[in-house]
Amino acid sequence: IFLKFRNFFFPFSLLSILTFSIYAQSVAVFTCYMLFAGIGLLIAIPTGRIGVKIFVIIYSISSVFAILFYYLFMFQYGLPYQGGGSDSLAYETFAAEIKDVVHSYDAQVIGYTINEIYHNSKGYIYLISLLMRLSDLLDGYHPMIARLFNAALLGGCSIITYSIARKISLSLKQAFICAIVTGLFPIMIFVAVQSLRDIPIAFMLLLSVHFSINLINSKGFFKFFFGLLLFIPIVLTII
Repeated sequence: IFLKFRNFFFPFSLLSILTFSIYAQSVAVFTCYMLFAGIGLLIAIPTGRIGVKIFVIIYSISSVFAILFYYLFMFQYGLPYQGGGSDSLAYETFAAEIKDVVHSYDAQVIGYTINEIYHNSKGYIYLISLLMRLSDLLDGYHPMIARLFNAALLGGCSIITYSIARKISLSLKQAFICAIVTGLFPIMIFVAVQSLRDIPIAFMLLLSVHFSINLINSKGFFKFFFGLLLFIPIVLTII
């Protein structure tokens, strides 16, 4: 059913985001939506036509859900955040504090700036601050931008899941189902449509698994090379 209606998902998502951007008077939202879509497609191309279709489906559907939850939270709490002030709001508040102060990642400086030296999400706060700086090149940051970024990463999670499934000899159909289930699992959608760190962490962990498989299947120089790459997502996940 997802392949049958694949040509419907992206146009509907595009129209939904365009309408939202106009209503919110935010050029940055629509621009970032297109930017994340373009980057995601470039990443998906090496996995073939199926990988591209998977990304389009997941990114499109999760983007629409991001809009739905944005207004649902607004209706229930008066703010576009779960409970009217969840971790999402805290992350964005801290990111706004550091975006003009911390230009290169420094956990200690971030901790002192937000007055929480032992905060366990400094990396994600810094990531949000980068999105804010990107948005400032246009007409400023909007909470939807971080959610669209998470939606793109969720599409990336599905692509990696598909690639892993193929590497362990699952059929095209089985790999496709695994990828779609990963991207559309309710809890994945729920955390993706908020400014939370869960999806970036899942993305890094899946990268680690992907590189581990490549490490096992590689020889000589390439085995060493993939071994080094394996530690990158692990370190990023920790920080």
